[in-house]
Amino acid sequence: MEKIEVEAYTISPYQISYICPNCFSSYKKNGEPTKRATNIVHLHGNSEGTKENHTIIRSSHCSSNPYEVRICITDKTRRIKYKSY
Repeated sequence: MEKIEVEAYTISPYQISYICPNCFSSYKKNGEPTKRATNIVHLHGNSEGTKENHTIIRSSHCSSNPYEVRICITDKTRRIKYKSY
């Protein structure tokens, strides 16, 4: 199984999102992305519920090419819906 590493786009207490480098919003008949296609955002559960920087491993949502994805939560990752104490 292929493996890729991506940076998380957002993290909340319940979900982690990332922009998939392999999935696009629209395709031509030959299977190539259209000129104005954008990458699709995938969601995965945040089983740890933490907002700290860490890396998680999940299976991809890409039906055409399944792979293992390492999602890196970094300082650039947007934190949403976390309460400040």
